[in-house]
Amino acid sequence: MLDAVYKSLEETFLKFNLRRLVFLLFIFILIIGSLYIFEFFTGYCYLSQIHKMVETTEQLFALERAGIMDSSSLSNVYSELVETVSKYDIHTVSTSVDLYPLIKFLAATIIPIIVIIMAIASILRGDAEGKDMLLGGIVIAVICGFAGVMIPTLGRSWINPVVYLVINLLVVVAVSRSPEKGD
Repeated sequence: MLDAVYKSLEETFLKFNLRRLVFLLFIFILIIGSLYIFEFFTGYCYLSQIHKMVETTEQLFALERAGIMDSSSLSNVYSELVETVSKYDIHTVSTSVDLYPLIKFLAATIIPIIVIIMAIASILRGDAEGKDMLLGGIVIAVICGFAGVMIPTLGRSWINPVVYLVINLLVVVAVSRSPEKGD
């Protein structure tokens, strides 16, 4: 069974051509466009951030009503928390090191990375088709990785990587089963 999957992946990247590239671009544009249209009409991601800010504000207000400022040990913590929340901007990008884009990139490119590794092994064995396979893997990795990083986070942080893996598998299966001219 794994031989069939390996062969299917190998053929997808060995027989990489402009037609398959256009098909992949169409699929990714369709997916990204659908997500942006969803965000445009529902405002899901933006409204989620606002909802979290409102919840945090309500909790801070409840702490203030409970008399947290009267406590000498908790008043400093509360003041720092209020200061941090008041500086938070919904549209601000964090300046700290954020590994989530890297995780999204790797999840979106896991299959092309595997193909690139297989292509390098093929080149080292002296196979002539290894270079074409490497080129196809790199092109698809760049497309998938760019799309994966650019798509906004959907709800919880684990959803995007899981969706990317599923989409990656579906695209590979669709491309490997697509009829080719002359077959």
